[in-house]
Amino acid sequence: SMRELARRYVLAVSQGREYSPLPRRFQDLDPRIVIDITAPALSQGRSPIVTPDPEAALGLAVAKMGDKRLPMGHGVWDLVPHPKPDRRRKEQELNGEKNVSHLGLTRYVRASDIPGKGYHWYKGPRFTLGEWTLVWLPSDWTLQEHFWPLYDPKNADQEWEYYISAKFTGPAYPHGDPNQPNGLFIDRIVLIRVDDQ
Repeated sequence: SMRELARRYVLAVSQGREYSPLPRRFQDLDPRIVIDITAPALSQGRSPIVTPDPEAALGLAVAKMGDKRLPMGHGVWDLVPHPKPDRRRKEQELNGEKNVSHLGLTRYVRASDIPGKGYHWYKGPRFTLGEWTLVWLPSDWTLQEHFWPLYDPKNADQEWEYYISAKFTGPAYPHGDPNQPNGLFIDRIVLIRVDDQ
């Protein structure tokens, strides 16, 4: 029930820490171009819930237990179709042709991409942020982080990148502890405004 889900969420969040510094790899960037989204703020999707994890930022992660698929897909999707960027675009517009598609960009985490135990960063594609852009993962889209509050129609060509901090546990994954259940843990997503770097 929703009441039980809310109770579990509040209990888990109360076990976390109040502050986690920006990861070292992003500390030299201008803080105005970095958006750090930690587990309590991540969209909960269909089944994940915030889980205490001492290794995670804030001591909390969103977990998908039982997952054991590699490669793990993650990517960007925009619910609103966009013009396709090709050389014939102007000509097609003049002729009244529609040349649009949903922005869909996918990356994969393969077994060879997992360097060891614990949390590691996995880079997403570069993209322009539309009014209904979201980042999804894993391959079944259980977790979806919507970026609609960041949409700026006056700066629609602004490019962004995202990084996912994830760890893989259990015997199904490289470096996974065989005594732990298979699972995927996400403790933060960092979004970076690219063209100001």
